[in-house]
Amino acid sequence: MPIDSVGTHGRGRRIQRPGSAAAGCRSVPRAPLGLKNAVYNQGEWLVQAVASDRRFVQFAVEGNSFLHDFTQAMNAQAPTPTSKFLHLFTTHPPYVYQEGCVYAGRELEISAENDFIQATCALERVAALLMRLREIGVYDNSAIAIISDHGNYLLESRRASSPSRASLIGSANPTFAFKPVQSEGPIEVRQNEVHIGDFGATLCDGLQVCSVPQGVSALSPSGARTRVFYDYRWENDFWSADSIETLKKYEINGPIGSLSSWSLGAELPVGEPMAIADMDNAGDFLISGWGGLEGWGVWSIAESAYLAFTSPPGAGAVRVRARGFVADGIPRRTVSVSYRGQELASIPFSLTDSKVEFDIPLPDDRENVVELEFRITDPVSPKFLGLSEDTRNLGIGLEAISFLPENKPTSAQIP
Repeated sequence: MPIDSVGTHGRGRRIQRPGSAAAGCRSVPRAPLGLKNAVYNQGEWLVQAVASDRRFVQFAVEGNSFLHDFTQAMNAQAPTPTSKFLHLFTTHPPYVYQEGCVYAGRELEISAENDFIQATCALERVAALLMRLREIGVYDNSAIAIISDHGNYLLESRRASSPSRASLIGSANPTFAFKPVQSEGPIEVRQNEVHIGDFGATLCDGLQVCSVPQGVSALSPSGARTRVFYDYRWENDFWSADSIETLKKYEINGPIGSLSSWSLGAELPVGEPMAIADMDNAGDFLISGWGGLEGWGVWSIAESAYLAFTSPPGAGAVRVRARGFVADGIPRRTVSVSYRGQELASIPFSLTDSKVEFDIPLPDDRENVVELEFRITDPVSPKFLGLSEDTRNLGIGLEAISFLPENKPTSAQIP
């Protein structure tokens, strides 16, 4: 039963390679409880350093091999109900499978085709496991859940209404499928607004043997609700960190693929200018195409850079203080600002006017969440111009933003 589900957290970075160093982890289920707790080490696995070594481990290959062995060894001899929890990386990049689930022996390019092949190989192993459950006569009496902790953030999500949101929406949209005991018929797709934290409530509802205080069962009809997603990029230093400074909290109210369903952090008040460098939550507004924060603000580093915000009540325009990246080699440049393909302003920069303040009128028919695209003509790096070793392709630098009340005259240059 796949559903419009939201995960709890964001994206990883580690890339693994093939080998057998992690194979010793397979013996952990057979170990005494005390040894299991010691190896688990409150989530900081004692084997983490070895199991994450790129010289040894390719988790997609290792996970599929484990599923094969697990399926072959499965039996129904236990006198009491049994639960199994398998955490595998069989669909996780890097992509290493060719057609026919043949291991390529190397990491393949990130593409929809290679993603499909790797997912297919994983599903074939899962299908074999399900067939084995039928063979030993326990499939009908088994509750089966297939979930993931995050979705695919490397490829553009087909559910994303905004190109800048494709990676984020893909990351926040994990697999959530559940087969209750004694269920029959084809897979049913529901439009429930589900959170991955609903798994406990769904499992208890399906088994009718327990209850949990958190979550909503995916088996029951659900109305509108607020779902929370925490976005971050995993770093191994987080094991010992007290907090994750780059953590972004999003609230989703409605279909996950719609930008208007997303709340992008705290609203900026009308009339109060905010320096980008001083904003604790600047990352909530700087969606994509921007570099890291600097002491004065932030540079765009792509041909398109996106700024998104929750439109505060009574706001009629956005005032932006900015600088253009101009130099002797590129004395002029123009930056256009658009909303949903409609150009709202065109801002020229020159050697004599490299710092400007301009207003962007907000359309009357705008959605609650406004996403502005800053389109930069011919961004170029300081290194290319011989100015420094900075290889980023710079265009416009944002210094401060504020919202103007409705009916206040604006100075934006309207095409």
